[in-house]
Amino acid sequence: MDETELKQAQEKWLRGDALEAGRMLFERIVLKERTKWAISILEAVVSRLSAQIDALNELQSICTFPERAVNGKVLFSKIRKQTLAIESKSAISKEEQFIVAVLYLAENVAKVVYNETDPPDEFDEDSGWWIASCARECVKRLENSDFEQLVWQRLSSLQSN
Repeated sequence: MDETELKQAQEKWLRGDALEAGRMLFERIVLKERTKWAISILEAVVSRLSAQIDALNELQSICTFPERAVNGKVLFSKIRKQTLAIESKSAISKEEQFIVAVLYLAENVAKVVYNETDPPDEFDEDSGWWIASCARECVKRLENSDFEQLVWQRLSSLQSN
């Protein structure tokens, strides 16, 4: 991805068209690097969580132990259950809203991780596009410019096809 395309993707991400920015970024990543890219974004976001969520730790460990990538579908289900549990509450605190945004990001990271194993029952091809959109939502929830720069740096650090 050249500098002009990267700038266009960043402008889309900042203007609220994060899904299109995600498409632009994700489709240019070398296939074998997609999991590493996705996990690096998740790590940046999880570093801002005050809560400890086991399924997120498991998902992050996949990068260290790639043979565990086949567990991506199981992890997606675990994360989805936690997302739904929080969303089912009658009132959600600001912290829980951030947690839900992080869990949405993690769901899509788990999909990308699982898809990299080339399973017969893969998740949608656009799962990686949603990583940028979910990361943008996390940034909005924290309203911190340093955090926004960190997340964009992770989103834009990729190996082109």
